[in-house]
Formats: sequence, C-alpha cells, structure tokens
Amino acid sequence: RAAEALFPLQRLIMNICIAAIIVIALTVFVAALVGRQLSRPLRVLERAATHIAAEGYFDVDLPHLANDEVGRLAGSFREMLGHIKVSYSVLEARVISRTRELDEARLHLRDSASQLQSILNNVVDSIVTIDLQGNIHSCNNAAVKLFGCTAPGLIGKNIADLIDIHE
Repeated sequence: RAAEALFPLQRLIMNICIAAIIVIALTVFVAALVGRQLSRPLRVLERAATHIAAEGYFDVDLPHLANDEVGRLAGSFREMLGHIKVSYSVLEARVISRTRELDEARLHLRDSASQLQSILNNVVDSIVTIDLQGNIHSCNNAAVKLFGCTAPGLIGKNIADLIDIHE
C-alpha cells in the first residue's frame, strides 16, 4: 500500500526530470543557434582580414552590419581598408615615377660616361684613375700604349707595380 501511495509522487518526479531534460536540450540548442548568429559577422571580418593578409587582396566587400560593436568594427575596418587602398595606389605611382626617373638617370649617366671615355681616348697624354690604395680603375688609350697592356689588363692592378718610382 505504501508503494501505491508513492506511485503518483514517483511519476511526478519522473515527469519533472523529463521536462527538465527537454528544457535543458532546448536551451542548449537555442544558445548554439544564437551564438552562431552572433558570431557570423565576426567570421566574415576574420575571413576578410585573412584574405587581405595572406594574398594582399584589397578588393574585399565587407557587408554593412548593424550599429552594434561588431557593425562599428566592420565600418572601421572598411575605412581602414580604404586608406590602405589609397596609400597603396600612391606608393605604386611613386614607384613607377621613381623607376622612370632612375631609368632616365641611368641613360644620362651611360651617355655621359661614354662621352667622357671618348674624350679621354682621344687625349694625347696618358690618363689613369686610381683609388687611395693605388689600384687602377680606368685608363685611356694613351695609357694602354704607354704600359703596353690592354685596358682590362691594367684595371685592378696597382700603379706601383707598373712604374719604377726609384728611377
């Protein structure tokens, strides 16, 4: 008889446990769903940042999000990306301009060196350029004839090896 009297109470406890398990399962499911929805904008920003960092690809389309912290972060990220694009374009234009200037300067220098070498080769006197240690860096045709050597044979030699300073 005591067991029969406790049966409704046991059934009530069983129903409460089943209801509690269902409520907990639903709560976990809803929390996972809400968490996924909340983290989606962050995943979009993370993918964009990874795309930019890994590939240097600046044409990333960032969605306009709500006016919450993540939305403001996306807006700041979009603005920063705009500044990077402008800076990159300016830098690229400077590199192109500077490369053009260097090419022009290289051509001018080559022409000047060629003109100078032509003048030096037509001078009657021997002309030899040396560094502080006496190593020959260039010479004209008259110096080649004087030392009886080719120009490449003279360059790099020390002038003291070619002339007798004791005479």
